[in-house]
Amino acid sequence: MASESPTWGYNFLVSLKKAIFERRLSEHDERPQGPYLVIYPDNFSDLSWYATGYLSAAKLLIDALLKKGVIASDDAYVFPILYNLIHALELHLKIYLGILCQHYQRRSCKCLPSPNSAVDKIIKEHDLKKIYQAIHKMVNHEKLHGNREIQKIKPLIDEIEELGLNTESLRYFKIKGGNKNKLLEKQRWIYLDELKNIFSEAIEILKKSYLSMDFGFCALNEFKKSKLEEIEYMIQILIETRDKSGFVFSRPEERISFDPSELGEYLELSQQNKTAIEQFVSNFNSNKLVLANRGIRFGVAPPDSIPDKDWFEKNWDRPKLIEHLFEKFNSVNDAINQMRIFKKYIEDRIALREKCQSEIVDRT
Repeated sequence: MASESPTWGYNFLVSLKKAIFERRLSEHDERPQGPYLVIYPDNFSDLSWYATGYLSAAKLLIDALLKKGVIASDDAYVFPILYNLIHALELHLKIYLGILCQHYQRRSCKCLPSPNSAVDKIIKEHDLKKIYQAIHKMVNHEKLHGNREIQKIKPLIDEIEELGLNTESLRYFKIKGGNKNKLLEKQRWIYLDELKNIFSEAIEILKKSYLSMDFGFCALNEFKKSKLEEIEYMIQILIETRDKSGFVFSRPEERISFDPSELGEYLELSQQNKTAIEQFVSNFNSNKLVLANRGIRFGVAPPDSIPDKDWFEKNWDRPKLIEHLFEKFNSVNDAINQMRIFKKYIEDRIALREKCQSEIVDRT
């Protein structure tokens, strides 16, 4: 019996249309066979989230190879693994440098050295050492809240440069000029567990540095007592919603059925209170700016940078605020507790600002 020719034959077109959908699949649609991924566009405003994808991909590949238990084999995977690891490291370095530059540009920092004119160019390149040096120059300052852990990754940066590894050289078998990649100059043994641990630790050091609560030290001038009043009012809105609406929003169906646009009806608020809510929401941009310094996400706010008020005014409105409160937390009580934590954080920052200001006066 003659074998049947493949159904795709020569008429088959290599196309992504069967693999990538541009709409949400309902229960009645024919779903693709096997597992599938979902791309949420809002997530891609978050460079840290994007970078994590490269690190996770490298870890998955390493774990798969280790699980196979094969020794001295699968060398073709080395370049994809190194590419993902180094690209993740590069992105986190750029996040850190970007935050430092924004800090300086906002003029709230009194001691951060000015980035030189070459920084804008450096942040667009793939030279890890140049990016590292630009960061080190800005944080290696006697008055800058001691955030110098990045020095721990200097040996790794130096070794990456010594081996000629970057996201450009790892994409091709040969580098510019036709020479072989330095990694291929002689036989090498790659210890996958060590490789994974080294890059994971380096990236954690970077994340700890730019997401640290103390990183907001040089933005302390933004912490005002008026913000405490706004946070307290937010807590009161949540308490009223919980007590008067009868909803605690501890079950998914409660959150799904809740219509944020009908908040006033649920609360049976007086016109005075409704006006107060509108005033609160209009002032909430400044609160979100403060909380963003701590790395707290609001809607699609990117934690890899410190957005300014224009960003929030463009990307945030009242329905999104209410939606965040009732859908991003497990229950109203959880949201209330989180707001109280935020309030305590702001109180601590105000106290630190006042202490710093008194120390500055004493020195002068």
